[in-house]
Amino acid sequence: MAIFSRRSLQRLLNEAGAFLKPEQLLRYVTRLNDPSADAIAYEWELAILCAFGKLGTLAHEPNLGGSTRPDIYLTPYGVRDPIVLDVAAVSDKGFEERNSYHAFTKEFRRRISVLRKQGIRGGFRITVGSSPSSLQRTTAPILRLPRPHRFRTVVFNDRFEEFLEAVTKGPSQNYVYSVETEETELTVEYDPRLSGVLTTSAQYRVAYSKQRNPIANALRQKAQQLKRTRFNGPFGIILCDADCDLLRSKTQAWPTYGAETIIQDFLRQHSSIAVIMTIRVAQFGDRVGPENLKIEYHLYPNHSGTFNPETSEVIRRMPTLLPRPIKDGCNARNHLEWLRQSGKLHEGESLWGGMTVSEPTIKISARAVLELLAGSVSQQIFFEEHGFSGMNPFRYKLEKGQLIRSASIEKSPVPEDDDEWLVFEFSGPDPAVSPLRAPGSEKV
Repeated sequence: MAIFSRRSLQRLLNEAGAFLKPEQLLRYVTRLNDPSADAIAYEWELAILCAFGKLGTLAHEPNLGGSTRPDIYLTPYGVRDPIVLDVAAVSDKGFEERNSYHAFTKEFRRRISVLRKQGIRGGFRITVGSSPSSLQRTTAPILRLPRPHRFRTVVFNDRFEEFLEAVTKGPSQNYVYSVETEETELTVEYDPRLSGVLTTSAQYRVAYSKQRNPIANALRQKAQQLKRTRFNGPFGIILCDADCDLLRSKTQAWPTYGAETIIQDFLRQHSSIAVIMTIRVAQFGDRVGPENLKIEYHLYPNHSGTFNPETSEVIRRMPTLLPRPIKDGCNARNHLEWLRQSGKLHEGESLWGGMTVSEPTIKISARAVLELLAGSVSQQIFFEEHGFSGMNPFRYKLEKGQLIRSASIEKSPVPEDDDEWLVFEFSGPDPAVSPLRAPGSEKV
């Protein structure tokens, strides 16, 4: 659905029936059928539960005598002592709530779409100020943008409409629109030599403090919850990427802190936490697509305490048993937003628009063809999405007198993908739709 395919999630739900209570299973089903931001957390948690379920005896949310119940109570196979773990999906939600960057850029692109419809292809350069401006920061900067409910008044007002009108009348010239108030510092430049939208702003999704950032906040919350379980044994925390730049970044530049520094600082102050693991979906290679994604993880043992090395090895093996991902944290969040807006709540990723044509075959999305035949999409939309306005390969085959000889399903290279390829094989020329010819003649 977001991180994993819907078919993968259904398989995990089927597996989870072996150790989840019916009411727990129903909660996962309900949450995963609702494309809210929480769905990413439930995807990660379900996948991790099922992975650990292959590595030991597992209980989900058992009552250990305290006021909270842990996500995982695990006794690894061949290990005597259990471990308690909690799973947390970490995002930059706090950073985004303090800034209006994504909401602003989305609204800006919507506003300039009228220019694109008129054929104006020049680009825009946007510069956003921030506060504080000093490099001696202890907290992340706050972009000087108004809250979304004030966009219309402060930015996209009559002056902005005049700016767009000037661009429309003279698209070969440069124009500048700026806003500077107590809350806003913004400059928009139109340049006919550019293309697209370029934005310059302070990095607001970074950690200027080892204690005040999404990773540290999630760790503190989970440590408090684990302590209240009253379990007398080692604790572990698994942090999963739900669109968190700190978990994805491999660099650390002064005066900011990276994930490893933040985690090691936390472990020094919390001897009860035996181990922390971070998990994210990373891209490898130069190509973009699910087949070029992999699960990447890091294990951080607490060196101030003792931890069974056999249990550590079990935790290290867990990520290798997770399903093949189809999106990283950032794209998963964007996809969930698209699902909510489109109303396609229960549809997985499709191969829609993809197609391969050769002399004997045409390969196209099986779901796309089904939606066309079912009347869910119009022929016009189907043609536009597949580029048939220039050359329709099916019409070309027909005009050559070729008919469909067979049709078969070809699985996607990504296991448990939510779509397949429908492969049509053509033969001909066939006299049913082509001129008759003398035996041995190759002329149609």
